Amino acid sequence: MSMGYGGLCKKFVEDEEFVVYEYFAYNLNIHYSNLKEPDEKQFDGFITIRKNSLIEPDFRDKTRKMPNGRRKTLTKKIFKEVELLDLLNVGAVHIENCSNAWRILPIGFDFIACRLCRRIFFEYQQNGSLPEKISLNF
Repeated sequence: MSMGYGGLCKKFVEDEEFVVYEYFAYNLNIHYSNLKEPDEKQFDGFITIRKNSLIEPDFRDKTRKMPNGRRKTLTKKIFKEVELLDLLNVGAVHIENCSNAWRILPIGFDFIACRLCRRIFFEYQQNGSLPEKISLNF
């Protein structure tokens, strides 16, 4: 069961150097006077990521003995943790908070935007390409 808050982002613009996502954060426990219906989403926050800051996963080869006695080499992806605070300080990631940001972290950015950003980096490591859409529900 969901706690009633989350966010949604979709790819807005992409070129060789940057990718820009627009995002929307919501909290169903807070009444927003500017939302007419729960279905209406206002994508007014932006997440800008420099493409050279995207992190590639590590690959580990492992030899396993199979039941028939032969050996087989398996390749496993090792996902790296993203240091989002360092990327924000360097300027590789820039977040523009949306109007419905209901929780601002001490570093000055929206909680949902930071979670969406981490999810974008994870999806990139998992699939090898930038996702078109990402949603979060808590």
